[in-house]
Amino acid sequence: MQINTNTKLYSNYYLFGIIITFILIILLELGKFPVPLIAQNSLEEVVIQLTKGEDIRKIYNNDWVGVIQKGNVNPIIGRVRGNIQDSLLIENQKTHERISVSFSEIEILYHGEKGRMGYYTLKGMNYGILAAFFYGSGVSVLMAMDDGIQYAPIAYMCGSAVFIPPGTLLGFLKGLSKDKKAIEYNLYNSDWKII
Repeated sequence: MQINTNTKLYSNYYLFGIIITFILIILLELGKFPVPLIAQNSLEEVVIQLTKGEDIRKIYNNDWVGVIQKGNVNPIIGRVRGNIQDSLLIENQKTHERISVSFSEIEILYHGEKGRMGYYTLKGMNYGILAAFFYGSGVSVLMAMDDGIQYAPIAYMCGSAVFIPPGTLLGFLKGLSKDKKAIEYNLYNSDWKII
């Protein structure tokens, strides 16, 4: 009887550990973690400034931008890496290729994460898969204590059915909100100018 009590006590510690880890991952991803874990450079370098009359907007190094060039409908999406000889240097996050775009060739500039809904949808789906794995593992541990381990695959399937679709939907909605928050600067047909 003593072994069974200790087993239940330890399984509660494992379950609490999984729950605490899951909560810490969520806080870290939402940016609500109280202490920064990774040292970040607090100095932000202004790469370009956009003006329209008295209104001045700044784009900093490492900001997300989308650029549509004159005569090209395919946008260049990535992070700003600098300003070299009146050209904007953008790094593509998939290929890590750096592309230089002349200021005179920029027709439309999006400041923000424009066109990254697919990234956030896949990221949400991955979190759903991770949550399903944690759920299936936790239920399997609890079932193993009662000699019901043969139902462990059902626990993983139920976790997948419950967590993956909402995770995907939440990722898509986050990507959609980031896409709508991107600010469009039409440099071709408006008063916006790069200085």
